[in-house]
This record gives sequence, C-alpha cells and structure tokens, in this order.
Amino acid sequence: MSRDPALDAFPRLSSADSKVRLAAAETLLQYFFRLRKDGQEEEVSNVGRRLVRGLACSKSSARKGYYLTFTGFLKTFTDLPYSSICEFAQKELKVSSGGSKGEEGDLLLGKILFAGALLRSGRLQTFSDEEKGQVVEGLVGAMTKRSYLPLIAAPFLECLLEESTNDDFHRLFWPALRPYLVKDWSQQTQSSLFILLHIYKKFKVKKTELKGLLGAELLAKANWPHLAKILLEGQHPVTDLLVSRLPADQQVEFWNGPVQEVLGKASRARHAAALNLLSSLFKTSDEQNFPNLLNSTSVSLLKKSLQDGELRPDAADAMEALLDRVKAVPDDIRAKVLEKLTADDFSFDEVTKCGLLRAVANSLQEEGIKVSIDNIKKVVVDDSKKTKDKCAAVHMIATLASSTAAAVESRETATLFLLEQAFFCGSSPSALNQAAKQNFLRCQKVAQDGVLRAAVAYVDGQLKKKRPPVKMSATTVSAWKKMATQVSKLDAAGGKVEAVLSQLMVHVGLQLLNDPDQALEALEELHECCSRVLGGKQDKHWVEVVVEVLLSLLAHPQAALRATIRKMFSALCPTITQEALTSLVEACSAQDNPLVPKDQAEEDDSEVEEEDDEEGDEAEQEDNEDEDEEEEDDDDDDGEDDDNQEDTQADKIRAAVRSALGTNGEVSDAESVDVDDISEEEGRRLDEALSQAFKGARKGLSKRDSKVQEQMLHFRLRVLDLLETYVRSEQSLGLTLQLVEPLLDLLARCLRDTQMRPLEGRLKHLLGSFGQLRKFADIKGVSESNLAESLNALLERGRTSQAVFLSVAAEAAAVAAFLARASQSVEASGPLTDAFKAAMSEFFCVRDCALPAAFFTPLLKTSWSGNLSLLPLLMEYAFDSSEETKFFRRPVAISFLLELVSNQQLMQANKVTSSKLLGQMAIKASAALTRKEQKERFERQLLTLIQKLIPRLDEKQKKPLTADLEGYIPQVTLAGKETKKLFRRVALQLKVGIKYL
Repeated sequence: MSRDPALDAFPRLSSADSKVRLAAAETLLQYFFRLRKDGQEEEVSNVGRRLVRGLACSKSSARKGYYLTFTGFLKTFTDLPYSSICEFAQKELKVSSGGSKGEEGDLLLGKILFAGALLRSGRLQTFSDEEKGQVVEGLVGAMTKRSYLPLIAAPFLECLLEESTNDDFHRLFWPALRPYLVKDWSQQTQSSLFILLHIYKKFKVKKTELKGLLGAELLAKANWPHLAKILLEGQHPVTDLLVSRLPADQQVEFWNGPVQEVLGKASRARHAAALNLLSSLFKTSDEQNFPNLLNSTSVSLLKKSLQDGELRPDAADAMEALLDRVKAVPDDIRAKVLEKLTADDFSFDEVTKCGLLRAVANSLQEEGIKVSIDNIKKVVVDDSKKTKDKCAAVHMIATLASSTAAAVESRETATLFLLEQAFFCGSSPSALNQAAKQNFLRCQKVAQDGVLRAAVAYVDGQLKKKRPPVKMSATTVSAWKKMATQVSKLDAAGGKVEAVLSQLMVHVGLQLLNDPDQALEALEELHECCSRVLGGKQDKHWVEVVVEVLLSLLAHPQAALRATIRKMFSALCPTITQEALTSLVEACSAQDNPLVPKDQAEEDDSEVEEEDDEEGDEAEQEDNEDEDEEEEDDDDDDGEDDDNQEDTQADKIRAAVRSALGTNGEVSDAESVDVDDISEEEGRRLDEALSQAFKGARKGLSKRDSKVQEQMLHFRLRVLDLLETYVRSEQSLGLTLQLVEPLLDLLARCLRDTQMRPLEGRLKHLLGSFGQLRKFADIKGVSESNLAESLNALLERGRTSQAVFLSVAAEAAAVAAFLARASQSVEASGPLTDAFKAAMSEFFCVRDCALPAAFFTPLLKTSWSGNLSLLPLLMEYAFDSSEETKFFRRPVAISFLLELVSNQQLMQANKVTSSKLLGQMAIKASAALTRKEQKERFERQLLTLIQKLIPRLDEKQKKPLTADLEGYIPQVTLAGKETKKLFRRVALQLKVGIKYL
C-alpha cells in the first residue's frame, strides 16, 4: 500500500504560522475521515500515538499544532474506547527516570494537554466515573510537579468545574483536588487560589473544611493580606477572577490597604502583577471611589513603569484601561482623576512621553474644566510647590481653557489668572512669568471678544489702583489708556466698521503687554483710522491703513495674533479696496524682505557676518578682510552710491575665488588659466584655497539667508490665507478678477524659484477655489468684455510659456470656469463666448496647441448658457470629416459632448434649445456610426453617446436613429465583445432587432 500524501502535513503542524498549522490540521482531519471510512484500525492507532507524542514537543508552536489536531482526532473517532486512548498516553507520555529535567517537563506538559484535549473534545463526558476520576488525577498530578504547569492547567480545570454538576464534583473530582487545595495560606499558590475561587462560586460544600485552614471566608478582609501577596507573585488569570468576585465598593480599599503594603518591597515581577491588578480594578471598581485608586503609590508605579522597557507594555495596558474608564464616568469624576494624577507634580506626561494628563484634560466637559482650573490655580499660588511644577500647572490651565468644551466663564477665569501671573507678579520667578506669558497668548488665540475685553478691563482696574504691569514704561501706560478710551468711543458709536476696529484695537492693545514697540506703532496708525471713522470720514484710506497694520502684525510669529487677524480681515472684506488688495498681492510677490526695513536688514546681515567671522579661523578672517577691501575698491572705482547697490552672492564667491587663485586670479574673465603652467605644488595649494573659499561662501549663505527665507515663506503663506479669505467671501467681482493675473504670475515664479516652491501648493489651492465661486455682492464696473480680456490673457500664457502653462493647467481651467460663471451675473454681449470658441478651434485645429483637454472639462460642467453655443462647434469637430480638424482630436470632441449631455442643470435651464441641438447630435452620431474604415474604439464612443442621448429624445427624433442602427448591424457583427455589448443596450432602448447578435 502506497504512502498517503496527507501524512506530509505532520511537519507543518510545527510551523510558527498559525494559518499553516490550521491548514495542516484540516488536511490531517480529512485523512482521519478516510481512515474511519476504510476501517483501518492499525493506522488509526499509529496516528493517535503520533499525535499524543507531539503533545510533548519542546517547541511551543508544535505543541499547539498537535493539540489542535489531537482534539479533532478525538471528535472524529468518537467510538474509540478509553482504554485505547489511555494506552496512547501511557506509552508516549511515560516519564522515565533517566531523562533530563527538560524532557520530564515536556512530558508532564504533554499529559496536561492530553487531559485538556479530552475535556475540550467532549470525550470526557462519555467516560465512566472511574475513568473521569483517573483523567482528573492525571491532570492534577502532572501540574503539581512543576511550578509553571498549574498556570497551563488552570483553564482546563476552570472548564471542568464549569461543566461539572454538584454531584460529579463531590464524587469524582474533589478527591483528586483535595490534596492540592486543602492547605494553609503559606502553601497556597495563584493556581490553587484560581481553583478555589471557582469552587466557592459554584459549590457550597467543603467550605467548612477550608475555613478551618484559611481562618475565615475566602474573600473576607482578614484574608486580604494573604490574597494580595498571592496575587503579586506574578501575572495570572486569577487576578481578573478575584477582582470580579470582590465587591465593587471594597476594591479601592483592597488596593490602598494590603496591596500597597506588599508593593513596598516589590520586585519587577511584582510590579508587573500590580499593574495587571490595577488595570482590572480600573475596569470594575465603584464609580465614586474610582479616582481613589490613583494615590501617590499608584501614580508613581505608572510613571516608573512607563519608563521601564520591560514594564512599559503592562503600564500602557493599565493606562488604556484608565482612559476607557475615564470616558465612561461623569465629568466631576474625571476632574477628580486629573486632580489625583497631578497631586504630587505635573511631570507625568513630560517624564513618560505618553500624554495621559492631556488625554484626561481633553475628556473634560464644561463643569469639569471649571473645577479643574480652580484646583490647579491653587498649585500655582502655593509657595511650597516647585517652580517647574508651577510652570507645568499654568500650561495645563491654558490647555483646559483652550478646549472646545470650555465655557466662556472658565476661559475668562483662566485668562485673567494667567494675565496676573505673567505681568503683575514681579516677585514670582522669571521662569513662571515667562510660562504664564506664553500660555496667556495661547488663551488669547481662542478667547472670545468678551474675554479679551475682560482682560483689558482687568488691566484698567489695576492701573487705577496704581498697580501697573511689571516693566511697563510710562509711555506704554499712556498708550494703553489712550487705547482704552478709543475702544470706549468705538463701542458707543456702534456700527459694523466701528465694531471691527474696536476688536482690532483690543487685540493690538493687549500686545502692549507682550511687544510694546510693535504695538505702539500699530496703535498710532489705528488711532488715525478710528479718528476718520468716528469723524464721519469713512474714505478708502482708512481700510488701506488697517490692511497695512495687519500686514505688519502678520510679520511676527504669534499664532494668537494670526488667528485674530484672520477673524478681523474676514469682517473687513466688504470694505476692502483695490489699493488694499494690491498691497496684499505685493506683499506675496515682493523680491525684498517686507518684514523689516532695509536699513535694519543691513544691520542684521552685518551682525551675522560678524558672528561668522568670530566662528571662523584666522585664515578665513584674513580672506574675508581681503575680500572686503577688494569690494570697497570696486565700489570706489564704479563711483556708484553704496545705498543703492549691494553685492550679490555670486560676486562674493567670485571675489573669494580670485583671492584664492592669487597671481593666477589676475587673468581676465575672458581668458582662461592654462593648467600646464601650474606646478604640482601650486596645484595642491590652489585646491586647498578654493576648497576654503567655497566652504566659507556656503557657510555664509546658510547662516545669512536661511532664516530670512524661512520668515519670508511663512509671511507669504499668512498673506495667502488672507487672500483666500477674501476670494471665498465673494464680495467684489471686479477686485476678484484683478487677482487672477498676479496670482498666476506668482505661481509661475514659484515653479521657477526653488526657494518659493512651498508656496506652490497653497497658490494652486487658492486658484482652484475660483472654480467654486457662484455669486458676488458687487459687480459694478465689470462687463463681459472684461471677462473676455481676462480669458484671452490666460490663453496667451499658454502660447508664450507652454511648459509652465501645462503645470498649472488645472488651475487655469478653474479660472476659465470662474469667468464663465461670472458672465451669468453681467449683461451678456457675446465676447466671452467668442473667446471660448476661438480657444476650442485652436485646440482642435492647431497641432501644437498648448491647451490640454482638461482645460475645457470644468467649463463644460457649468450651467453657463454659452456652452450651448459651443455645442454645434463640437458636433462639427466630432462628426464632420474636415481636414482642418486633427483626426486624433475627434475622440476628445466626443468626450466633450458626453460632458454636455450629462450636464443636467444646463439642459433643464434651456429645454427648448437643448432639445433641438440634442436631436441634431443624435442624427449626426448615428450617421457617423455607419461609416466604414474607422476605429472600433471611436465606434464605442459613439454608441455611448447615443445611449446617453436616447432618454432625452422624443419619438420623432428617435426614428432616424433606428434606421441608422439597423444599417449598422452588419458592421457590428464583426466587432468585438465590448462593442456588441454597447450596441445591445442601445438596440434594446430603441427596440431594434438583434437576433443576429
């Protein structure tokens, strides 16, 4: 008899991959079915012994595979007698006296798995009482021989007790378990406690016997010290079981009492067990007492364990259980949890890098935030606390106040407290003042206008008490009082413009506390604007001044100020003038740095150069001095004003190279140095000198320019935010139209200049938003001719710079769609339609046209009525065989027609005209379908178009289609499957005979 290939699956039972083991087990089970069917008893015995032998493998994955398969084997051969099964174990799992300890341990483990397989397969229930007792004796006897085996046997014993009746337990299992369980506390283990807990739950007898040994009821408080000691021996399922049996109102007392005492002299293993216990308690403890689990010992345990590589996974599980419970409890309990976590210090997140405090803080709602802010304020004013903890506390206050769930009252309380700590507490440590200042600015970013006005009122009150902010000069105090007076006048006047200026004045006024030099200049300009507005002179000039002030404020890296500026600018959008908008565009495209004055920039550059000179060695200093002398000589020779001319980086590099070349540098730029005239020694000198020259140049460039370039980039991005805010406000069509050209110029510059490349994505997004504009509040001064001129200017870009235009084709298409939609708001005169027709003619008739097909797609999706004027032109390009139309463009024309036919809004708005045009399109499409010698792909496009057209045609318009399609049948019989499939659909719509297909 040949060997069955299924036996090759045995080695795969040892695979580390569970899927491979499962597939091998399935293969062997199918083999077992065949053995049972054929009645091969001897082979069954051989397979059974082999599976039992595999239970004692030293490899863990192998034991899993053999246990799984043996369990299936027992379910397959339900008629296999106990004697035969027992014989397998006696022969294959016999512990010999000459074996090693490792081999003996594997065999004992095999016996446990053998008993477990009998239990899991259900075969144990079919045995006699005597046989059941033998199995349990074998299980208990094996697990008592090694300390680690009870943990493996525990799940099997749990299953046994759950399935046993009270009578079976007393008659069959208790005699085997009694020697293992009836011991005093000093001999109890986690596994014995695990079994005892199950016995106490289900079986009422024998408690008297145990009570005499254990001294009381198993879970009585008198036994808690013994229970705590056993639980902390290591990680074991008994932990979750005991916690589930312990009353919820006693769990916190159990943790804070006996467990804390055992933890006093705990090892790493006990710490892991304690974390496991704490995780279970987090899940089940009483809701009101739940925060009391977080005493100083618990917090310290979590903090230390999260820093320990081995204990971090257990601590992470405990922290996850804590957060899950926090989400499920009321808000006042969450506030107590945060208070417990920060009772000793606020360093938990900083030390552990886990963000637990932030997560708990973010979970708080309105009432919890209010309570927590009041609690943390006490920490800041407590003289016994360390400065580091106080700084962390003010940071937490700002975090709570910045939450979206925080009430206005809580934000006001936090803001005023931080204001006091930052600017009025001169006796506090400077680190605390600085931390409070930074977090005050954080609160200012999210604070409502009422909160900021409360801050202004607080400062006014302190000034009236002759208690000015620390380090505030008399000039600044005077400016503050003037600002407060102006705000009162604006509030009294009312009106939208006055309200915007009042809010802006409050925000800029608060900057007097943080950056008085910047705020003083901005306030002077704002006072001028306010005087014009309050005096009834609301000319255009005041808006331009306000925009200039906003730009100057944007130059400073303050997130709170940027958020305020965006809010203020949104309110100013209806009053923006062309000059104000131009200043925004110029700020984005300026070549020079608009952030600082030119003389200040020159001073900063000189300071950077001085720092570079100090860092360089003596040789580099001499080279730089020579370079400066040569540059001065060149400037004198040229006779030009130094204030109007600066050396470029290339000039400086060229001077450094000349200095390195020495005598060879005297050769003019038109000549070249003959390498043959340079000796080997002089060549090495030149290499070293040139290396130093270029190294110095690169070093100077990175230090001098990188910071300025980064500042410029961020400034431009902020200004683009303002421009996008204006565009999306849909205020003035004329002003929005004037933005198109400058933005496209700036985008083209970004594509050429690598330093501005980060602006590319933001600019494309801004230009893309033009395609979403619908209505405008003001269309004065805009005619269709203006829109046509803008379109022609856009198309001219494609002719002059094709590569750049193709890179911004999607944005150009959005602008074109914007122009089409905008024409619906002005009086129609035809120039824009003519411009689009000319562009489309160029696309279809000029071979090297730079316009991509995607340029027209957004346009055709709009409801612009001019699209109907393009329809006859597209039909000509799609269906007429004109030599002017490029043949490869005809499929594109069909796709354009499909876009128009699918434009429901356009067709519904022009039902009469569109119905007539669609009828003409259907006739031409069906006629084109019957032409011979055209590509099948084009025919499929035509069939798709006809399929879209049919639902929109009346019966009279369908008749010509039916005749043409019947004439197309001979052609389609020779076509491919896709073409036939499309034709069937069309034929079914028109009820054309298709019996030959």
